[in-house]
Amino acid sequence: MGNSIVMIPVMCDPEMADWVAEYGITLPTLHADSRYPTLAEMRAFFQRFPEYTVSESINDQVCDLYIQGREAYQYTPIWFREFKGDEHEPLRIHFHKGNYELVLWIVHQIAAWCGPMVVCTQSSGVPMLISHDMVFDQHLIDQFYALE
Repeated sequence: MGNSIVMIPVMCDPEMADWVAEYGITLPTLHADSRYPTLAEMRAFFQRFPEYTVSESINDQVCDLYIQGREAYQYTPIWFREFKGDEHEPLRIHFHKGNYELVLWIVHQIAAWCGPMVVCTQSSGVPMLISHDMVFDQHLIDQFYALE
C-alpha cells in the first residue's frame, strides 16, 4: 500500500504493445484508443456508491479526489494532473498510494466506460492489463500483488 499506482489507457500503439509483450501481455484488439476518465465521470461514478466518501481539493492546476470507504484501510487519493477547470476533459490520473484492492476495483470500473487500462506501481513498473470483461476477484488482486 506504500506505492503509487499509475493507470495508462491502452493505445493502438506498437510501442505500448512491445512494452507489455516483454511481460507476456497481449493487448486486446481495439478500434480506438482507450482514454483517461473525466472529473465529471468520476464524480458521477462515486455518487452511485454511498459507501464511499469523496472529498475534493481543487486549485487552478490540480484536482485531487480523496476516496474513503467504510473501513479505515479502504482509501486512496486520486490525483488528476493538468487540470484547467474543465471537468469534462479527460485527464491523466494516478492513485497516490492507498489500498490496492480499492484502486484495482476503481480501475476495473473505469475500464467499462474508458476502455482497457494498464496499471503498474511506480516502484516496480511491471504492467498488468485490466479490462472490464475480466472478472474482478481475489485472483486478480493476488496477480497484482505478485508483480511487486
